[in-house]
Amino acid sequence: MKNLFFIIVFSVFLAGCATTQQPSALNQLQIQVAQLEHQLQKNDQEMSDLKYQVDELSLQAGELDNVSAQSPTLEITKDTEIPSAADLPKDEERIIRVAVNPQDVQLALKNAGYYAGKIDGKVGAQTKQAIAQFQKEHGLKDDGIVGEKTWSQLQGYLAEPASSF
Repeated sequence: MKNLFFIIVFSVFLAGCATTQQPSALNQLQIQVAQLEHQLQKNDQEMSDLKYQVDELSLQAGELDNVSAQSPTLEITKDTEIPSAADLPKDEERIIRVAVNPQDVQLALKNAGYYAGKIDGKVGAQTKQAIAQFQKEHGLKDDGIVGEKTWSQLQGYLAEPASSF
């Protein structure tokens, strides 16, 4: 009788250990899945950041021509003709470093109250001065260059003039 009791207690103990190990293994798998998902999200973000950097460097190097504001993603194929630096307008090459045309920059500056000149797409002294003034009054580095930070604030003025300045 004593042996039978001991066998029953031992069996229950073993059965209890077996059932408690399964959730532990399941928990470990869930943790691994969560870690892999986190790593995947991190890799996706790094890829997105790298793509952005490549696009920005390409624009800075003056390798792309006629990039419109409506197509922020740039696609270069083997048939894409890349102009030489001599073929690019000098002012636009140095002043506008995002995928936007000069007319849109001038229009946004005009709507924001910083530019009173003609919207002709020519980046001259008046446009440069308006860019720098906009940057200064919006807490940006007032270097007169339309980069990502400047354009992200300036593009909001494309649609309509500022109500009060």
